[in-house]
Amino acid sequence: MQIIKIPRFKDERERRRTPDLILKDLKKNYEEFSRLSLEEIHLDNSKEKEADKLIFENSKEEFEKQDRIFFIVGDESIEAQISKAFIESFKEKAFVFICAKPNIRLLQNLLEHVDKSKIYLIGLRNLNLKEKDFLQKTNIKIFSDGFNLEAGMDFIMEKIRKEDSLIFLNLNVLDPAFAPNVLNSEPGGMSTRELFYILRRIGFLQNMRGFCLYGVDGEKDEKQGGKTISVASRSLNILLGNYSKK
Repeated sequence: MQIIKIPRFKDERERRRTPDLILKDLKKNYEEFSRLSLEEIHLDNSKEKEADKLIFENSKEEFEKQDRIFFIVGDESIEAQISKAFIESFKEKAFVFICAKPNIRLLQNLLEHVDKSKIYLIGLRNLNLKEKDFLQKTNIKIFSDGFNLEAGMDFIMEKIRKEDSLIFLNLNVLDPAFAPNVLNSEPGGMSTRELFYILRRIGFLQNMRGFCLYGVDGEKDEKQGGKTISVASRSLNILLGNYSKK
């Protein structure tokens, strides 16, 4: 199984250790860690266009070679290039975003290539007027904070079970009580129990081609006990465990 590290943070270089900190915790708890294939896309974050090009080209190459890829990355700035690589690699596509806030610019671009019925947003909350207006006009399917987990996941799984799927998980979807050190934290949110239920369901998607985990401030979290890092590694553990059983 392939794990690709992309230490992309637009604002602070000292967060580059985040993917390694998550993998260090995963190594302690995932029995088959030694069987994982670990790669890194080496970036100069001060050169944005060059970094974007490297993320796109490397992601596309791996999508075309691997059955399933797990990305551990920095912040949401990676969404566009990984999505672009995914779009160019697969014919039947679906996207699931588990996050607190929608990336409007990215969604606008996706709608040029993917039908709105193949895009799902889970865990949104505290939306501003611009975000609400965009979602109402586009009619993208959203499952806001507090939705019925079982019914919602039944719906999503049925709709995308035949599609090649790319899943994005921004840990700001969680209540800060469960993940205190994330980027762009929002009040309220899911519990870890709710998130892990969603991931267990998603893990059984036969055609999940990519999973992208991001939004963790690993350097800060390490100094404060590693609670958010632990949630990140447990999230990966759930999906890797499901995949290894197939």
